[in-house]
Formats: sequence, C-alpha cells, structure tokens
Amino acid sequence: MILNRLTLLFMLLILLIGCSKITVAQTVTDEVTTPKLEIINNINSEMITFHNMSDSMDRGNHELSDEVVVVNTKIEKSKITRGSVVLLKNIDGEKVITRILGVPKEEIYVQDGQVYINSKELDTFYGKVHRLGYSQEEYFESMDKNKISYNKEEMEKLFKQNIKKITLGKNDFFVSGDDWLRSDQMKIKTEDIIGIVIGYKNKN
Repeated sequence: MILNRLTLLFMLLILLIGCSKITVAQTVTDEVTTPKLEIINNINSEMITFHNMSDSMDRGNHELSDEVVVVNTKIEKSKITRGSVVLLKNIDGEKVITRILGVPKEEIYVQDGQVYINSKELDTFYGKVHRLGYSQEEYFESMDKNKISYNKEEMEKLFKQNIKKITLGKNDFFVSGDDWLRSDQMKIKTEDIIGIVIGYKNKN
C-alpha cells in the first residue's frame, strides 16, 4: 500500500516536471536586457551622439526623450541581438530609436498584443504592447484614477492589435519602440541600422 502510494507520487512528480519543461519550451526569454541604459562618460572614435526628441521609448518617465544618447556605430551583426536598442534611418530618411524584437531567420507575429517568436510567446518586459510602460489593465486603471480623458475603444484596439506572421530574412530585423503608440512596428534591414544605443551621454 505504502509502496503504491510512493510510486504514484513519483509518477505525479515526473509528470509535473515534464509539464514545467513544456511550459518553458513555449516561451522565448531575454535574461540579459534590462529597461535601463548606462551613463557613458568616455566617447571614442567609434561612437557618435544623437539628441533624441521622440517619446517612442517612453516607459512612463519619458525615457530617451530629449536626451543625448551615445551610439556605437561599429556594428558587428552578431552584436545586434534581441532587446538591443538601436538608432536607425527609416524609409523617410529620419533617424529613430527603437528596439530589436525579432532577429534574422525568425518568424514573428503579434496576437492580441502579445509578441510571438517562432510561435513561442516572447516573455520579456518588451514582449507585448505597452503604453507609457503600462499593460492594458494598468493603463486604464491609471487613466481612470487620475481622471484623464482618453479614447478607451481606440486604446483597446492598440493593446489587442494583431500583426500577421512575418518571416525575417538573413539580413532582416523586426523592431518596435517600447511605447507602441509612439513608435512603428516594422521590418528593417541590417543596413538601415546606424548603430547600437549603449547609453546616455554624461551631462556633467
């Protein structure tokens, strides 16, 4: 009797471990990238500065807006990874700052505001639609609490938006700013990237 119970418990444990592994396998994570950028004190010949006026990376504190950032222009393709913040030139010739979501040879799509990579959920702080650093529930709660007028129907569309599956070629990336309302979600080429944003220029 005791042996049977121990056997049953063991089998349940194996089943739970197996389910846990399956869950992990269904997500893509990024344990390296953090929301914050460093302060850069020394600028060398491989770097340029860029005065960014856009709110495309706003996570609630106007991150990177009206800030001078330091950009490493000596791009090695291998250094451009998911989560990298980059300075690029868009189709209108404008310089914009955005974040890498999808890398070469991946399939990427957005369903109900959640980003998927190769049909796996992108489980990161930048893996779903955000506005001012808020999820849909957080955004609505904050706006209502502070009695700020907004178009709830249009914002629901933003947070629940869908983007059809895009297959990235060997020189393609998919990007979006951290504030999805203030940025474009688009496929770009390696040659569109001017450099990797490595931090803020020290103001002192």
